[in-house]
Amino acid sequence: MNIDDIYADIIIESENDQENDMKQSDENSQSPSLKEDHHNKIKELEEINENNLKEISNLKKKIESKDNEIEILSKQNEQSKKVNEILLKNISCLFKTSLLEIQRKEKEINSLRDELSNTNNKKQSSNPANNRQHSNYEMPKK
Repeated sequence: MNIDDIYADIIIESENDQENDMKQSDENSQSPSLKEDHHNKIKELEEINENNLKEISNLKKKIESKDNEIEILSKQNEQSKKVNEILLKNISCLFKTSLLEIQRKEKEINSLRDELSNTNNKKQSSNPANNRQHSNYEMPKK
């Protein structure tokens, strides 16, 4: 470029503009299919995104439902534990009571046996004839 040439930079800009115009015309000739490809790809990605959002929403609903189910089952479990504790205490009390009742009945039976034995002994000692007739009889002992 010459210092005296004051239009030299305009010519260079003009050449650059021409090159850019050629590039744009090449792009424009390819542009319809390229734009269509981009448009189709964008639509496809938007559909995928929409499907993902729907799936996320459904999964959130399922999680919420499962959380509610867990809460209900946890409450039922706690109630069952409390009932189980009460039943264990009750059965334990019943068992102890039944053992005490058995002991009481055994004492009562033994007392009645002793009473019967004493009554029979009194009868035998007061009536010598009974001694001969029932000499083979013995009171059952526990």
